[in-house]
Amino acid sequence: MAEDLRTSASAGAPRYARACDAFAFVCLYGQGVAALVLLPDSAWSHFTDPAYLAIASAGIVVALITILRIHGLRWSRAEQILLAMFLSGMPLVYLASGVQSGQLSGLPVEFLGLALFATLAVLGLRYSPWFTVGGIFAHGLLWDTWHYQPATMVPAWYAAACAIVDVGFGLYAMIQIMLSRARHERPSSR
Repeated sequence: MAEDLRTSASAGAPRYARACDAFAFVCLYGQGVAALVLLPDSAWSHFTDPAYLAIASAGIVVALITILRIHGLRWSRAEQILLAMFLSGMPLVYLASGVQSGQLSGLPVEFLGLALFATLAVLGLRYSPWFTVGGIFAHGLLWDTWHYQPATMVPAWYAAACAIVDVGFGLYAMIQIMLSRARHERPSSR
């Protein structure tokens, strides 16, 4: 796909890149809609529940990314930091839910997850944003699905919603990396 982006950009076809960017934005907003559909009740009645707060936090991250994009800061350092913070914060929901529900025996594994995902976020900021993208996808496709059944630390609806949110954010970030690289790798005009 990255080669297609470079080829289309160099061939003077920015429509393909715009379509990819639009798809990325749909992924970003689509995950939020899907997560809201999975909410069992109004979030306002569960304002102190870590799972509900996490869904609200994902909405805030989407809003901040939107603001950055409006100001022309698409795939800026600020957006990369925001996504790294999002990745680092994901395991905190499981830790807080475990403490709140009294399920303390599972906390060592959750702390291990926190260390793993925070490390990927730091590596993503320091070396390559692909570490952040990989961490976001890994959290959704591995960590959340592992917590889905039996759901002991978090409600099953949250594990499913978080997996959807993570895939949406991961797709968004992956496409932004490819578009950014395609913009920077355009051959000079002859």
